[in-house]
Amino acid sequence: MKSVMKILILCGVFLFMAFGCEKERADEYEDIPVQYAKCPCNHDTDFVKKISYENVLLFDSAKTTFNQMEKLSFNGEYSEFLYYTENGSLQFRSIRSMHRIVTVCNPPTKALKKIMIPDEGIIVKFEGELYPSCEENFIMEIIYENLVLTTFKIKKR
Repeated sequence: MKSVMKILILCGVFLFMAFGCEKERADEYEDIPVQYAKCPCNHDTDFVKKISYENVLLFDSAKTTFNQMEKLSFNGEYSEFLYYTENGSLQFRSIRSMHRIVTVCNPPTKALKKIMIPDEGIIVKFEGELYPSCEENFIMEIIYENLVLTTFKIKKR
């Protein structure tokens, strides 16, 4: 009976620790509010898919060059990163066998202006709705798309 009780207590402790670790992971990120907005040229029928990305580096283009962004975000197979420009635009780049350029239609500009983004970038995760680009694309190796953010989170330092 004592051994059964010890096992139950031990299981309870491990279960408590597992839930505690999950809570800590959730608190690792600061939620940045985004205002839902449709991209100017999109219609309801243009919706492509919902996307979700984690552990993506966000850069400030005034501090980090495009080549540096590409090198710092390279994981051995491909490079994916977000970059914020002085004029308030936000773009996601995915450089694999095809080059993907995604313009964010509703960047959290006010929040990003207040954040000191280091030269080496800061880790973010985001979700959103992907749409075809407003502009015509005639370059075969590049895919242009638009993104409406639904969530945007920055990893706490």
